[in-house]
Amino acid sequence: MLDFHAATPAEEVQDSTPPLTIATALRLVAGWQDLSAERRRDLSSALRTAARVAGLPPDNVVLTPAFLRERLIGQPITGFGVSTSRWRNILSGLRFVLRRCDVIDADDIERAPAWAALLGRLAALERAGLAKLAEYCSARGIAPEAVELATFQAFAGYLEARTLTSRPRKFVGEVRSRWNRCHRRLGDWPGQEIAPIANPKDYTLPETAFPAEFVRDLDSFAARLAASVLDNLFDDPPDHEDDAGEDGDGDGGEDGALTPLMKPLKASSIRTRRDHIRWAASALVASGYPIAQITSLATLVTPLDNAKTIIRYLYRRAGDKPSAAGMHVAEALRIIARHHAHLPAKAVEQIKRWAKPVKLSYPGMTENNHRAIEAVLAPEREAALLELPDALKAVARRMRPTDPKQAAGIFMRGLAIQFLTGIPLRLANLIGLRLDQHLQRPDPKHTRNSHVRIPPEEAKTPREIVMPVTREINDALAEWVADFRPAVAGQGCLYLFPGHDTGNRPVTPQAMRAAIKDTTAHHLGVALSPHQFRHLAAQRLLAAHPGCWEAVRQLLAHASTETARRHYAQEDTDAACEMLDEINRTHRKRPSHSKKATGTAIGRRAARSKPAAVKGPFHGR
Repeated sequence: MLDFHAATPAEEVQDSTPPLTIATALRLVAGWQDLSAERRRDLSSALRTAARVAGLPPDNVVLTPAFLRERLIGQPITGFGVSTSRWRNILSGLRFVLRRCDVIDADDIERAPAWAALLGRLAALERAGLAKLAEYCSARGIAPEAVELATFQAFAGYLEARTLTSRPRKFVGEVRSRWNRCHRRLGDWPGQEIAPIANPKDYTLPETAFPAEFVRDLDSFAARLAASVLDNLFDDPPDHEDDAGEDGDGDGGEDGALTPLMKPLKASSIRTRRDHIRWAASALVASGYPIAQITSLATLVTPLDNAKTIIRYLYRRAGDKPSAAGMHVAEALRIIARHHAHLPAKAVEQIKRWAKPVKLSYPGMTENNHRAIEAVLAPEREAALLELPDALKAVARRMRPTDPKQAAGIFMRGLAIQFLTGIPLRLANLIGLRLDQHLQRPDPKHTRNSHVRIPPEEAKTPREIVMPVTREINDALAEWVADFRPAVAGQGCLYLFPGHDTGNRPVTPQAMRAAIKDTTAHHLGVALSPHQFRHLAAQRLLAAHPGCWEAVRQLLAHASTETARRHYAQEDTDAACEMLDEINRTHRKRPSHSKKATGTAIGRRAARSKPAAVKGPFHGR
């Protein structure tokens, strides 16, 4: 087993001041006599509810922005029986306490005249985000003309340290994009365009930072990942005496030719694998290895201790826990060791052993996913979800004569949610739907589609996905294509969900994900991601038909029923227990024909009897 703690650096001296916790805050609030008794009660209630949502005792809930983002901000609160309006009040009370304790800054900073005049030139939607930047700069005397990359970097650090902004880096990136758009659109916009902001905590380096030899070797490996099985069969065999190892698990065949690396990967999968290899090389550099000496992929695994160093770095970086980055990088190292560097089987097995501590296991849905799905399955919310697409489409119809682009955006949200509710595709397949490829019409003379067809090369599993299109979805598709889509689709764009003015390109995954999460959060009180619709579909199906694993597999296009069992076994158990409970309640209601078996007789007999002695291997000794 790899000793991940062997290279632990000396611990830094910590500040002796105890952190502010909810328990401490409760005592402070009780002493704020300048507030009314009712106000103190409301603040105390907000703090206790926050502790309950965090799932920790008040003594363990640390009131720092970083801790609160992890445990509270952005969580699916509805799963705790807290309404959306009540949660807003709780966060308002929490912010009041944090401001009074000087943990966060006030959010009502007056804007300087120059900033107020600048934002006054923009529409309300364009001002979003830039207003926060204006307040930050106004408080520090930074004029619009002086804004530069360092300003945005400091702004990001401020949001992380002194606000409860849920995702500060993402928010600053959106503000930067708005600032640059204003620069391009308005010729007299002050300051300068801002380059992308690097995360100071990010250890990864771009490919261009590595020696050219390494990049060429990475290109060669990527080409092999894309090659056909026939191409790989004609590769030259490695010159290794011990390549097969004792168990024969090497690359050499009987005739000396290489066995195929694997099936050809899609372009998106190859890009992902390249990223994992780049992360590995970056981790090696972050551990102190000279970047100039990383001249090939083999450097990552030879000497073998390099692989150990990379995996240990990612393990420690994740807080001595498994992580997605560690798991993916370890798998990339194993593939390189076996298929590219052609190391002996014993070395490959050693990398697999080192990978065990960083490997994530997914026995089922995560706690956040489970909580969100449970919240949506409350009867009133489930009904609201099923009615939401029609409600959104009705709003879009009313808005179309005056604002066709905004109406198209609303209709698209309704159609996407309707699609995911009835045809739970993966997000990549949803936004990749093309009018000329994936919507099947048995009769070209008619506009009705019979099925959605995803070819094997576009599916996550190498199997064709064919899903029937219901009449309701067909009607929505016809209306979308005829009345709303032309307002946002560029000329010649063939994607069902086009990006706005992006040519023949679909809406981005980030935009579709944000649109669906924002819409469900606003109308249902639960932010559902596109992927969570797949969990929802499986749970609804198993609740109605426990044990129907093959139906779940086909609905979600899994490779095997074992995948469905691994993810949704608990949901199936819950449904089976509910059915048993219903059977028990039904039988209890049935009248008995035997006087001796009546509840009254049983009750009298039980009352007169003495408790029986408990016998067994753990009693009476």
